Amino acid sequence: MPRKLARSLETTFSFHAPMAGTNIGTLSRELAGPILERLQDLLDNASVARADSWVLHPGFHSRLSWAYPGLDWKSNKDRIGA
Repeated sequence: MPRKLARSLETTFSFHAPMAGTNIGTLSRELAGPILERLQDLLDNASVARADSWVLHPGFHSRLSWAYPGLDWKSNKDRIGA
């Protein structure tokens, strides 16, 4: 249905992942799993809707960035497989 509507309007769909509460750069392993699961669910929904794009802002800093400089960005890269 969404794809048919998009075609009839001559437009496309894109999904934007939520920014609040989805920092994949978190240094907490306990939080990282549920965050990645939530993002995977959203990516699956975008696929079902046949969205043309999916936007993710991976997160920039965690609360412990000051104590572990660069580790949050390393976590981002590791979690997205970069």
